[in-house]
Amino acid sequence: SRLILLDSPLVFFTVLALTAWAVFWTKQRQAFGPAWWFWLLATGALMGCAASCKWVGLFLFPAVGLSTVGDLWAKIADRAITPARWIKHFMARAFALIAVPIAVYVFWFQVHFALLHTTGDATTMMTPEFQTTLRGGLDIATDRDVFYGSEVRLRSSNANSGYLHSHAHNWQHDKGSGQQQITIYGHADENNLWVVEPAFNTTVDSSQGPVAVKSGETLRLRHKITGKFLHSHDKRPALTSDDQKFELSGYGFPGFAGDTNDDFRLEILQGDKGQAGSAERVQAIYSRFRLSHRNLQCAVYNSRKKLPKWAFEQTEVSCMRNCMPRMSTWHVEYAHYPNATAAGEELPKARYRPLSVWAKIWEYNKMMAESNESLTGDHPFAARPQHWAWLRRGTAYWGGRGHFVYQLGNPLVWWASLAAVLLFGAVRVALFLLDKRQIAASLGGQRAIYLSSAGFFV
Repeated sequence: SRLILLDSPLVFFTVLALTAWAVFWTKQRQAFGPAWWFWLLATGALMGCAASCKWVGLFLFPAVGLSTVGDLWAKIADRAITPARWIKHFMARAFALIAVPIAVYVFWFQVHFALLHTTGDATTMMTPEFQTTLRGGLDIATDRDVFYGSEVRLRSSNANSGYLHSHAHNWQHDKGSGQQQITIYGHADENNLWVVEPAFNTTVDSSQGPVAVKSGETLRLRHKITGKFLHSHDKRPALTSDDQKFELSGYGFPGFAGDTNDDFRLEILQGDKGQAGSAERVQAIYSRFRLSHRNLQCAVYNSRKKLPKWAFEQTEVSCMRNCMPRMSTWHVEYAHYPNATAAGEELPKARYRPLSVWAKIWEYNKMMAESNESLTGDHPFAARPQHWAWLRRGTAYWGGRGHFVYQLGNPLVWWASLAAVLLFGAVRVALFLLDKRQIAASLGGQRAIYLSSAGFFV
């Protein structure tokens, strides 16, 4: 809708799906006929549409699924239905209520990708591999091999928050060091460039050519613009007092060689199966690794928390002990070895591989799940469950200048439905009492259909 809220189409397709399922139940005596198939397939297609609007639509699956299980269980006891026919019933429902909704769900993602095929500001939340499939998206060709002396840009691999970044501004929080800020920034610029150097008080012999950076080696990262080293020490980060987390800063000054708090051990966690050596030597794009501080035994960690305005509201990065690899995994997105350019050497190149359609759908759904996990706050204008039946309050869609737009059920339909639910309960009680007195109440021969169809809705 123009209010960019999915609740209205979700309710629309949910009601249609339940209506189609109720109509399907009236066609039981015409099993496998055209009308029977139409309403069964319509139920599955509408379930897929509801789930495509919003994941709340997935609640249709257990609702319809439990009804289906009860129906198939009852058919097992029906001697008029042969085993072969029962299997036919089972396969028809599995196809219509499982395969069809999945196909519809995938279809709408295909439509989504076809319509939104160009890059934009929101694409930064997706992985680089996803972004390469968009017109105007990432098209990176970088030196593949990383050497001591290479200029590199490090990207957080799993959080899609951006790049390891620094700038000529110092930490301002009370428990910090006041040294240069280290953050994560979502856009590529020169402040994301670092130079790979050997560990403190060590050298590498490059007389025979560039020396590759290998897994397990200890190194330093020097910020290209400010000249300060990536550094950690026993100071707390800006957004936490956790004694397992330590501040990252940029440290150094002219004439100062640094110290061991600049040293980080690089450990490759995963290489690319299609790139030989990417699990042993650092290769841009293909090698995923952790950086662990030599002295504190903590890993460079993406907290995904937004820093205050004095840190330009960039993302916090710290050094954390005992953290999971998911938020402490990095890769080199850009690498350049200046000496190779001076010598006129042509180095192998690396590129992101575009995702397949199925991989894009998987990533999109994974991203939606992670975004949903972060929505922990309560909506102040939400309709409470205890108010639903009485229609006391709708869900606020928009408000401004003394006007509001609410999602509100049609009072005539809503209250008539509430009366129908109460009436159904009264009928059930009456039938129970009549059965106790052994008085047959067949409801004109429609008792079984009435109880199963109306009971499903209740």
